[in-house]
Amino acid sequence: MITDDLDNPEIQLFQCANYGGRSVILRKETNLHDIDFSDTASSHKVKGGVWVLYQHVSRQGAQLVSFPGDEVPSYFSLSFNDVASHVRPLLPKP
Repeated sequence: MITDDLDNPEIQLFQCANYGGRSVILRKETNLHDIDFSDTASSHKVKGGVWVLYQHVSRQGAQLVSFPGDEVPSYFSLSFNDVASHVRPLLPKP
């Protein structure tokens, strides 16, 4: 059971490890192909919400789950570098 605050989701993805390079801030479910950031992310910071990063579009493939306040400086050790193609925040039940 997830007890974290799911309101106001926000994640910042970075092109390079250690929060370097180009970055994007996302607040809703996003196919990273649509914003030219697919297979590009190497690090992230979660400012709000719980996020699921997916290897493939349409919520397919390997997944990486991240929680509010998480700062992941490198995906290398997670075998997720330059892999994410889709992200979505978990939403509170209505």
